[in-house]
Amino acid sequence: MPTFKRSLVLIVASVLIGVLAFGRPDRSRDAEFSRDGLPLLTAVDELSYTEMLAMGLIRTDWVVNVRDSGAVFLAAGADPITAYFTVENGGEHADNYAISSWSDGLDLIDRSGLPAEIALAPGESRELAIEVAVPAGTAGGVLKILWVAAESTINGIASGLGGAAVVVSSQ
Repeated sequence: MPTFKRSLVLIVASVLIGVLAFGRPDRSRDAEFSRDGLPLLTAVDELSYTEMLAMGLIRTDWVVNVRDSGAVFLAAGADPITAYFTVENGGEHADNYAISSWSDGLDLIDRSGLPAEIALAPGESRELAIEVAVPAGTAGGVLKILWVAAESTINGIASGLGGAAVVVSSQ
């Protein structure tokens, strides 16, 4: 029995120390409390973009942007056309980017304008070209997306994605 009493004394002492050290929950905030005084909801203060930037939670020193040149209209089975993308190093450091592309339902005819990796200085950009075609038999009015991604091979933080709309026109 002495072990039980000692355990009980330790539990009561721990609760008292917790209440003395931390006090009761602050009920002045917008929160609901249960009957035992524990918060059901905790108020959350959201940080603005400027605050997060000042705290270093948002990085701007490693940035890559991928932009397309606009929508492309192409008839099914027609001669291929070239879609253009621009990859820009918007960060403060030189960086290397692994380049990839994919699409659902488009024939990516010529990727020779799409290197596996590119190196860009800060502020520098490079245009990439992909020749695409719509397979014969694809219905008109269908929208397909051609995606190009650039991912930093140096820091693993920066990545960018651009998508060009390819609209299958009626023949």
